[in-house]
Amino acid sequence: MADYQPGDRIKEGTNIHPFVGPAKGVKKSEAPRINKDSSPLSVMLFFTEIFHLLVEHTNVYYQQHLDRQAGPSRRLPDITLPDMMTFITLALQMGHEFKDTLHDY
Repeated sequence: MADYQPGDRIKEGTNIHPFVGPAKGVKKSEAPRINKDSSPLSVMLFFTEIFHLLVEHTNVYYQQHLDRQAGPSRRLPDITLPDMMTFITLALQMGHEFKDTLHDY
C-alpha cells in the first residue's frame, strides 16, 4: 500500500480503511488530576511523571536489548531524568530553530 501524505490526491476506487480508534476528547483516565482549572504547576508535575516513565522504559528497553545480544556487551550507564529532559528539549528546539551543525544546538 502506498504512503499517503495530507493533501495527496487519491485515485478513485482506492480502498482506504477508516481510522478506528478511541473516542475523541479528553481521556479522564489518562490524567485524572488535570482539568480545565488545573494550575500550571499541576500540569508540569503531570509531565514530570511522563518523563519518569520515559526514563524507566528507556532503561528497561536497553537492558532487554543487551540481554538479546550474543556475547558480552559493554553496559552504558542508565539514562537519568536530566538526560531525558535534555534530549527532549533538544529534539523540540531542533524542530523550531534550524542550525548549521549539531554542535550549534
